[in-house]
Amino acid sequence: RFGRRGDNAEQGAEILRRGRMRMPRKRAELMISALQAAVFNEVVDRRPVGCHELMPGDLVLKHATGELEHVDDPARFAADLESFAISPTGPIFGTKMTWPRGTVRDLEREALAAFLLDDPRIRAPRNMRVYGSRRCLRAKVTEPQHDWDEASETLALRFQLPAGSYATVLIAELFPEGVEEGSDAEAIARA
Repeated sequence: RFGRRGDNAEQGAEILRRGRMRMPRKRAELMISALQAAVFNEVVDRRPVGCHELMPGDLVLKHATGELEHVDDPARFAADLESFAISPTGPIFGTKMTWPRGTVRDLEREALAAFLLDDPRIRAPRNMRVYGSRRCLRAKVTEPQHDWDEASETLALRFQLPAGSYATVLIAELFPEGVEEGSDAEAIARA
């Protein structure tokens, strides 16, 4: 998503700064999508609390209904957060994205500014829409299984993640020291 040179997000920012594209529309949409993902990741990195905690001003997703709700008092939502009935959300910025409040809103605007998008209003090229949405900051892993093969010293992991979640991110969380590049573990994480 971020490109071989890692500059897709910057190209997406340039498209929005100029309000026009100098490439085919599908490619421009990919660049803007990369920018949205980079801003989302920046928000996750800047959060002073983890993705399993709430901050005043957060917008939570109610998993049962798909509704968003502002959080004024995180303690009031503690039981729902613990039971995975709700999750905090982050920005997939765009013209129709719902903004959080207070310090969370400031944090998200700072993340946009890190990509030189100081103005939260989106100036997409003509005939292109960047609506935006909110995405959960955490994902529930279901159907986890593992097999350890003593002879080959191989660990096989199987699990289900919701659409839009990445197995590579889960593997990085499970193995923060990393996995050897080119190893079977790395190949499995990419599958």
